[in-house]
Amino acid sequence: MHDGREALHQLGVLACLAKSRLTAHFMSPEGSAPNVTAVRNVPWWGLLSSGAAPVPMVGGLTVATSLQPRSVDPMAETVSALAAVDAAERWVITVTFLAVGVC
Repeated sequence: MHDGREALHQLGVLACLAKSRLTAHFMSPEGSAPNVTAVRNVPWWGLLSSGAAPVPMVGGLTVATSLQPRSVDPMAETVSALAAVDAAERWVITVTFLAVGVC
């Protein structure tokens, strides 16, 4: 009967093997670690745009959901269901997607 030490040893060997394969896969051809490049600062308008994008999305989803004659479960249905052919006032979610795209 094994007391678990053999299984732990085998897991350790497998982990070392996987690590060596991953390291070999991500190494550059010269054998050194890949270079990390610095990212320049993001312009203020990029931060403003990405910060503002959730506002029309949440607002549009709220309005489109409230205009549906049936209850909408956001956990069970996709956002696209609000723009489906049988959805009421589907233009609202279309305008929402356009507004988010502009952001």
